[in-house]
Amino acid sequence: MVQPNGTVIVGFADYNGGMSAFTSTNGGQSWNAAVSISTAPSHGEAGNLRSAGLPSSAIDGAGKVYVSWPDCRFESGCAANDIVYSTSTDGIHWSSVVRVPIDPINSGVDHFIHGMGIDIRSSGGSAFMAITYYYYPVSACGSNCQLYAGFTLSHDGGQTWTAGRQLSTAMQLSWLPNTFSGRMVADYVATVFPWGGFSARSRALPIYVIAHAPAGGLFQQAVYTESFGITSDEMTEPRMSSKDDRPIPGAKSDHPARRPEDRDNELPVRPGTTPPVR
Repeated sequence: MVQPNGTVIVGFADYNGGMSAFTSTNGGQSWNAAVSISTAPSHGEAGNLRSAGLPSSAIDGAGKVYVSWPDCRFESGCAANDIVYSTSTDGIHWSSVVRVPIDPINSGVDHFIHGMGIDIRSSGGSAFMAITYYYYPVSACGSNCQLYAGFTLSHDGGQTWTAGRQLSTAMQLSWLPNTFSGRMVADYVATVFPWGGFSARSRALPIYVIAHAPAGGLFQQAVYTESFGITSDEMTEPRMSSKDDRPIPGAKSDHPARRPEDRDNELPVRPGTTPPVR
């Protein structure tokens, strides 16, 4: 993310199982040492789904940077993930972690692979923010998981968010290509705010993947969006706040640390065949 003063802020998932960031104040000629944003305890999604817990970054019109990621610190027993975020105005000092209230705490809904976006024409308490994400309605779904794409937005800088909206029909995990690290709906998910284009109104374009049943031995999976995007006043879902939510002290992941190097071995496998073994 590039701030109005030219400072570059890069958020990333670190090798210690947390989120960190590094910065440059001279156009990338040199980079400052990484600083920790937060730990990132997470729930391991059911169904052998490929989900690396990657962060998503966004910036508002005043230069405040948001780094978001899936996290289980608010859920009893780390039984599911919420989407959470931290903010910074300099890339060095980061706020406390805030939960996005897509669903109530302990609802059993598992939220993961996501993309955050902010309308650059907005900022502060009136920032127009949105998140596109995938989810299981039932976190403990074993081998019978149903995967959906979802969407939420905030028109007040994250003070309130709309309850999650279902974007896709149910996807069976067997419809997804298999890889060394699990079934892959992929990380091709984003939220984009076009401007100077087809509308002067702020519209969020969720970008996500929908898979259908394989046909003729071929996967049927493609990238979709919503026609003309979604405005804040078109979301009829209730507005929810997480200001009173408190994380569970000492929350820890319920799975072994994810290894970023595994992503180098993700080879798609044709339906009905066996994935390669390393």
